[in-house]
Amino acid sequence: MYETFDWTEKAKVRKLISEDQYQYVLGELKKLPKAINSLVKYTNNHLTI
Repeated sequence: MYETFDWTEKAKVRKLISEDQYQYVLGELKKLPKAINSLVKYTNNHLTI
């Protein structure tokens, strides 16, 4: 995930994306760890073998 932050920053610096796009992507990336944790927790709680 840190690599995605890095490439997003590089895209902003190289002016490949606008400031608005950068802020949007950054906001979405910041939500990911919690969402992934929730999915893992749900899967572990409901996984039956």
